[in-house]
Amino acid sequence: MASNLFLEKKIGATLTATKGVSSVNMRWKAVGGRIILMGVASTRAEADLAVSRIKALDGVKSVKSCLRVTGKK
Repeated sequence: MASNLFLEKKIGATLTATKGVSSVNMRWKAVGGRIILMGVASTRAEADLAVSRIKALDGVKSVKSCLRVTGKK
């Protein structure tokens, strides 16, 4: 199983490289492969994209999104 720190670094790199996701407004924490995603997304589509990109990573067991959608872009 991937370490928590490794997963957090991988998530950061993935979200930073994902067009349509402003990862500067998001934070995440990995605990045993379970990810908690916090922060702000401009749209529901941005939040959904961030979650789907994280779920696709090796070592991720689940993602709990606590993102607040502002509706502003």
